[in-house]
Amino acid sequence: MIDNRPKHLLDQDDYKKLPAKPFAVDFATLPELVRQALGPLGGIQPITREMAKAANGELHDMPSESEIKLFKKNGTLFQPIFLVLSIAHLTEVDGTPVGTPYALCLMPTSKRDVIDEKDIDLVAKQDTQKIIREMEPCYAHFDPFTGAGGLFGSVGIFIGQNPIGCFLDELGIVIGQYFLAKTYDPADVMEVAMGFPSAKTDEKYRKHRADLLYKPFTEIKPRRVWGAQSPIELFLFQELLPARLVAAAASASLR
Repeated sequence: MIDNRPKHLLDQDDYKKLPAKPFAVDFATLPELVRQALGPLGGIQPITREMAKAANGELHDMPSESEIKLFKKNGTLFQPIFLVLSIAHLTEVDGTPVGTPYALCLMPTSKRDVIDEKDIDLVAKQDTQKIIREMEPCYAHFDPFTGAGGLFGSVGIFIGQNPIGCFLDELGIVIGQYFLAKTYDPADVMEVAMGFPSAKTDEKYRKHRADLLYKPFTEIKPRRVWGAQSPIELFLFQELLPARLVAAAASASLR
């Protein structure tokens, strides 16, 4: 849980209130570079030339039989990784609550306080996109700065007419998942060019992206992708956000 909240925020009537109905997320708040970097993230990661060769160049989230044989031969183990989005504020737009994100992080799944690992047979059976679409998984009492989280389930059981006693910013919404190979050849990884003006900048970014997305986890703690770096930054963002939203709405009405 996120502690030491300012009293003037707690005194706001809707500060702790969870939505009584499904809500949307304003993904446009995320920087364009972050959205581009996360776009290809899904299925087995990182994508290697060895994988592409085994799949005859046709890669999907669900591995092909040839890829399964490859990973069996290599004895590869995978860590299931959730992409978790945290929401700072809800605004009503045409009758629908819309959330403004304040943090995005990677979170390894775990069992009995141990990071989960799966072999290719288990990975091949999981259609993660379908699970996320149908289940809408979510953490409750989730702290994206430390990884503390009390409950995990469908977001539908936490909100509604009898919402769980939880701050909105402690809902960690799972918006994606991938299976991170614990062993792979870094030189064999295939990356999408991001269009930087120089090869040096592109190489620097590739290294940063690899450290962020492809480095196996050793602790059950979130790895920050984007957003606030501390509760203080979150509280400041929440304090300033209503004024920013009003200004944005006024600007839009003048166009």
